[in-house]
Amino acid sequence: MTMAGLAQAQSTRVFVAPFEPTHPEAAGLSVMLPDFMGQQLDARRDITVVTLDEIGTVADVPARTYAASCPDGEFVGCAFVLAEAAGAELAITGQVTAYGNNTLVDVHLVEAANARELITFQVHYGPGDDLVFAEGIARVVQAVIRGDIGEESDIRSQGRTGPVGPDIDQATSDLSELDGEIGGVDSLDVRDEGIVARDEYSMDDFASDLESEGTKPWERLDMSAREYLRYKSSGKPLYEWRELSQGRKGQILVRGFGGFGRLPTYGAYYGRVALSAQTLDVAEVYAWQTAQNGSGGLLGGSIGYGITPELEVGLNVGFGTGRFSVDIHRVTEGDFSSAPPAGDYLNQALFAGPQVLYAFFPTATFRPVVGGFLTAWLGSSVDNHVLPPVELPNGGDAQVGSFSAPTSIVAGALGGFELQMGETIDLWAHVPVGAVVASLNAPDSYESGGGILEDLETAPEQGVAATAVHVGIQVHIGGKSTNNNSSLDDY
Repeated sequence: MTMAGLAQAQSTRVFVAPFEPTHPEAAGLSVMLPDFMGQQLDARRDITVVTLDEIGTVADVPARTYAASCPDGEFVGCAFVLAEAAGAELAITGQVTAYGNNTLVDVHLVEAANARELITFQVHYGPGDDLVFAEGIARVVQAVIRGDIGEESDIRSQGRTGPVGPDIDQATSDLSELDGEIGGVDSLDVRDEGIVARDEYSMDDFASDLESEGTKPWERLDMSAREYLRYKSSGKPLYEWRELSQGRKGQILVRGFGGFGRLPTYGAYYGRVALSAQTLDVAEVYAWQTAQNGSGGLLGGSIGYGITPELEVGLNVGFGTGRFSVDIHRVTEGDFSSAPPAGDYLNQALFAGPQVLYAFFPTATFRPVVGGFLTAWLGSSVDNHVLPPVELPNGGDAQVGSFSAPTSIVAGALGGFELQMGETIDLWAHVPVGAVVASLNAPDSYESGGGILEDLETAPEQGVAATAVHVGIQVHIGGKSTNNNSSLDDY
């Protein structure tokens, strides 16, 4: 809303924010000034004063605690946030310096809706002029509401290009009466570019806060010293930091990923049939089927739910690729011909299982991750690739029966990272390192008859190691918001 729009409103809500003392001698006066100003503003029918005590919480802390925790030199940013929390259109704040018997006040008038400073000026006044000073400030506020100071023109309606801002000469004229009464308005600056960027919080600042007496700034915000240092170094507003601190708590995390590794996605089938030389009836059958580990690719997805800011539980599903070897030969007693080369087929194995992840530093852009998993890999049977002779398992003879698809149970741990790419999107990579802890139906074997077949192969060991590399994108859905504050700046 423009200042002209404020003037048309029945009453403009003005928040008188705390003033910052520049040195201990000015602390008492900085506490009294908001009361003086509030009284004078409240006497105007077109102004409704909002006090600090009328504001509930800001970034999940009481407003008064939030105001008290405002770092030195960042009072303007704090006023923005408090004004928006109060539902006020304007806020007044500043710095107070006492020198001798006189006072210097650096006044800032800010507009919450457009997140900008309207005007700033310095006022020097002597003993006993506190109420006169407050009365003058009230008149300045009314001038701002009328649009005489700090008003921005709409260039679209005027057909002009280029920046259009407030009339500084007009602003100076409106302040001249205050200057005449208390004798010291200077350093006038009418703003339309918004709040000045905050200074970086250095290790020297942290050391100074650490050594200072009294309540530490991180204690006022219910943070550890380490977290406070990360917060200050991040350059993020407090409300945004509070939301980031919630991490994945209450969030649903949806992932898609691809990868490769050594996986239980291979299989093998071996079958031999011997016929009687006299009757040509089946005299001996020997067969087995098993799972094996080998190199392959995978595609998958997962869904997780955040229990704490760092911890989530979830479920992985997908499939991996491998090969399936089929070695089948039929011989007649006394005629032992060489077996043909084994057939080699593309194989797939489905996987599913629970997973637990712990992501360190939920407020960071780059987050190391550790976790654990238990995954079941369901392979395939020979008849998914080729139909064996009827005398062999899976050949269709009910008396011989069938081998079931092998299932491998893999348990392990993982490490990796997440890299924030957007507000709700992360790039991530995991390196799971696991072992096959159980195999169902692997190997599975069948024998019938005997005394004819020679040089039979036994089922190979499956192998234990199962490792991979997963890379993917994850999306954060929902989660706990600590504050609905939408201010552009927050200190």
